[in-house]
Order: sequence, then C-alpha cells, then structure tokens
Amino acid sequence: MSGDSDFRDVRSAPEVVGTVVGSVTAVDPGATASDSGDDMGGDPKGAGGPPNVTKGDPKSVENDTKPRFSKPALIATGVLALLILGLAVALFATSPTQQAAISSRTLVGKAAPPIVADTLNGGTFNLSHHQGKWVVVSFYASWCPGCVLEIRELEEFQERRSDQNVVVATVVFNDTREKVEDSLAEALKLPAGDVPWPVVFGEQRSVTADIALDYGVVGLPETFVISPQGLVVEKFIGAAGVTADSLDQAILKEIQRQDNQQDT
Repeated sequence: MSGDSDFRDVRSAPEVVGTVVGSVTAVDPGATASDSGDDMGGDPKGAGGPPNVTKGDPKSVENDTKPRFSKPALIATGVLALLILGLAVALFATSPTQQAAISSRTLVGKAAPPIVADTLNGGTFNLSHHQGKWVVVSFYASWCPGCVLEIRELEEFQERRSDQNVVVATVVFNDTREKVEDSLAEALKLPAGDVPWPVVFGEQRSVTADIALDYGVVGLPETFVISPQGLVVEKFIGAAGVTADSLDQAILKEIQRQDNQQDT
C-alpha cells in the first residue's frame, strides 16, 4: 500500500508528469496510456496522465506545436515583400543622371537657380542682375557638335533682339578655355573672345558643374528661357529644338499666358 501511495503522489505532481510520460515513450514507443496504467497498477484509462496524448505517435505532439498560417495570409505577405523589394530597387537604381533629369523637368515654372561666375573676357555674370529682362541660358562645350550648331541660332536670336530686353548667356561645361575660344570663334566667325554675350567659364570646373547640376542638365546642348520675373518658362533639349524662331515663340507664348492671367 505504501508503494501505491508513493506512486500516485509522484504522478499527480504537475512538474513531473512530462518526465514520466517522456520516459515511457522513450522505452516503449508502441505503448499507450492505458497500457502504462495497467502495467503500473493504476487506472486503465490512464487517470492522472496527460489527456488525449498517444504515446505511440510522438510526431502528434510536435505537429500540434508548429505555427499554422492560412493561404491568404501567406499570399499577402509575399505580395508585400515584393512591393518593398521593388521600391528599394527603384530607389537605389536611380542614378544621379536620372535624378538630374527629373529635377530638370520640374524646373519649368519655378524660379531659375542663381548663376554667379566668371566669364571668358574676365568679367562676372550674375543672373540676378538681369531680372526684368528675358534671359536665355545655354549650356555649351566645344566637344558637343550640337552645341556648335545651336550657337549660330543663338547669334541670330541675339541680333533680332539686340534692341530689346533680352540677354543671352552661355555656360561652359567640362571644357578648357582654349578649346572653347577656338570653337566659338570658328562657329561665329569672330576673333577669339569677341562673342557678343557673356560666356560663363569657371577656371575651376566644379563652378560650372554645380550650375549644370542646379539646372538638372543631363546632356548637351540644353537651353533655358527665363522670364523677366525670374521663372524658367521653357527648356530645350538638343540642338534640333533650339532656333531663333523657337526662342521667339517661347517668349511670345509666355507673354500671352501672362496677359490671359491678367484678363481673368
């Protein structure tokens, strides 16, 4: 009797139930709760042991502890992961050139970035000093064939508007003084240094490179039309789009737009 009493006390203690069950399973994987009860002289139904546990199938306990997810939840998680991955790729794949292109497109209708730099003839060009006038800013390099073609159109435009409030300025990009002077002289049939408008040239290339970056320039030639109010109203990419006529039309278009706003 004392042995039975001692056994029931141990089996009824919660902290050792798992130990007893584990030891039985390890010794005899085919044994059931009822078998263990009969062998030990206890309740045939396994009273006192963990309910609804089959000793013969250890995997049943493991399977019950595994997390379960529904198919819709898994699909939603996968879609979200793909979206996050795509966004990350798009952000990291955007090169500085692409970012500059985006900046350039959004510049139209906004205030023109400042330009303050030395010129080829030893002077200084400051864009803010020309507020109240129409300003055409072109980005130029001697190694750019389109720039040479465009410079002749700028010359014609300058001659047409010489008696009006119009200023043309050329910003040199990534070039040397000698090559720029020679290319301009050849294109305009003028002595070196006699270009009839300011040619912005920084002895340190970073000066004009920063200006080009501010304007979102991604290729040459690029030309901007700035209103007397200091707003960028038109942008031309490539030499094909820039002619004396197209520059005139850009100015007339903006004047008409302003007149329509005043009428309303």
